[in-house]
Amino acid sequence: MMYMKTKTMAKHLGYSSDFLLNNRGIIFFEGEHYFPQGNRINWKITAMTDWIENRTISIQSLEILEMVS
Repeated sequence: MMYMKTKTMAKHLGYSSDFLLNNRGIIFFEGEHYFPQGNRINWKITAMTDWIENRTISIQSLEILEMVS
């Protein structure tokens, strides 16, 4: 699997690093979109590309949507 650091992933997607970091646990989930390693976060390229292309929605997001509908 391929991963990017936060700053590189943000540039790749066209978002800010703060957007990625502030949306952990909301839009992006540990073990699916990102993997902490010490004080650094590795973002999974395939999961983030799928998110940006709207091809997938995380399991956690689906569960939240089911609870509110």
